[in-house]
Amino acid sequence: MSRRRKIWVIVSLVAALMVLIPLGLRWRAQWNLNAYREKLIASGEKLTIEELAPKRIPNATNTVLFLRLASTIRPFWQFHPTPMLSIKPGVARVAWREPQLMETGDPGKPVTNLWRALRDALRTNEQTLGELRRLVDKGGIDFIEDYSLANLNDYTHLIKTREAITDLAARAILELHEGRWQEALLDLESCGTVRQLVAKDPIMIDQLMLYGYMSVEAEASWEALQAGGWTDGELAQLQHQWDHADILATAALSLAMERARAPMAFQAARASRRFFWAP
Repeated sequence: MSRRRKIWVIVSLVAALMVLIPLGLRWRAQWNLNAYREKLIASGEKLTIEELAPKRIPNATNTVLFLRLASTIRPFWQFHPTPMLSIKPGVARVAWREPQLMETGDPGKPVTNLWRALRDALRTNEQTLGELRRLVDKGGIDFIEDYSLANLNDYTHLIKTREAITDLAARAILELHEGRWQEALLDLESCGTVRQLVAKDPIMIDQLMLYGYMSVEAEASWEALQAGGWTDGELAQLQHQWDHADILATAALSLAMERARAPMAFQAARASRRFFWAP
């Protein structure tokens, strides 16, 4: 065999190895992945979006109306009282008991008494918040998304849900300050109802936002529990809104859904880098 032929054979073998080794490694990884998927399925795990997606509410006709109403609320976040403000370890301030609630929501502005500003802001939004609470109690709101889409970047419903909960919680604290216990209880119940609109959505960002909603609601509920005179029925009513707050179950479901959606996201990313910037 001539030297030139030997060189050609060696180069061909090297080129073949450079092609076959990566392919072999890929086939091996694919085989291991399929074997692991079969093992998970045999153990009862759900791996498809269809299996994990929650059922939609039939005739959920109030979803758009909820978002529209929430969008018409004139923002007053700078007047929200700070509930359950920690003073020292084991001790917190009860906001509604303060004759003058000296706070500021804007670090660039001086501390002022929030009660008058909060009362004026709520008077401006009274009709909208009332309609929003009645709509939430009526039901027919469903934020379940199309999980077969690679990109789920519309977080409008999460933002509006957060605003509705924080606004209702702020109004509940003002109502406690003014001695209107029943109205405060109704607003706190509405906070729980609004929070549950997102609770069944098995996407990680939704669940992370849900924990923030629960924090706002829990602090406002703590403020209410500092008031005396609640009947056993009213306390049970306040407790009932937490009966369905199964954090561990929803967290596990969100992880399973993210796992089911991951192959679709990788495929979209391989197809085009525009996936990462898609609206």
